[in-house]
Amino acid sequence: MRVFILLAVGLLLSACGAPAADVTPMPATATPTPLPAETPTNSPTATETATDEPDAGPPGASVQTVTLSGAGALQLAATLFLPAERPAPGVLLLHMFGRQRSDWDPLAGRLQESGYAVLTIDLRGHGETEGALDWTLAQEDVLHAYQWLAGHEAIQAERTAVIGASIGANLALVLGAAAPEIDALIALSPGLDYFGVRTQPSVETAAGRPMLLVAAENDTFAADSVRNLTPLAGESAEQVLFSGGSHGTQLLEAEPELVDRLLQFLRTHLGE
Repeated sequence: MRVFILLAVGLLLSACGAPAADVTPMPATATPTPLPAETPTNSPTATETATDEPDAGPPGASVQTVTLSGAGALQLAATLFLPAERPAPGVLLLHMFGRQRSDWDPLAGRLQESGYAVLTIDLRGHGETEGALDWTLAQEDVLHAYQWLAGHEAIQAERTAVIGASIGANLALVLGAAAPEIDALIALSPGLDYFGVRTQPSVETAAGRPMLLVAAENDTFAADSVRNLTPLAGESAEQVLFSGGSHGTQLLEAEPELVDRLLQFLRTHLGE
């Protein structure tokens, strides 16, 4: 009887599965391994597949499903939103822990309508991208993704930005330090340390470039992190603190004016 009960409980737990992840990563103290001194370049052997999707946005625009090569030849699932007018400024979007690139679709659509080319990726171990979670390799993945975007024929490489949410915000700031050619950095709910991805050294390295650091007051770790990072980012940094407790991409729904603020920031620093 006892064995039967244990088997029944096990089957019930398997059937329930894991809940949809939408969690704030807890701060960690581990220091990530730094990016290699020689950063990867767009390799002619990197794989790329593109498939047009039916909902392409404005006339002349396109939305493509793309596969990119990340660190260790891991295949990164991605979506490329191209505006009608090309070449265009490029924006890379990095999602939250436990989420996927489709979280950015509403913002990506707005950016596309405003004349930006947008790349969204599924981080390793998330969405349609396989591989085990590894936040050091994830830093290399996003560098590969950015370099692919900047090297695309439809992109104006001299006009690029990166936007991240939660752990994606930390990765965006680390990427900004590794790729000084990025013109603008936007971090939604960054932390001083998520999963060992620390932001203070990166913000100090990238200081002087335009940064927009955003959080909600009741999301206390992110809000405190923004307050600590802003003075390190230099005179071009902007700090936005909303009331409430929304985190990461949740801020885009909870604070409708945020999207307009992001667009204005990009227009200011990337041009029309």
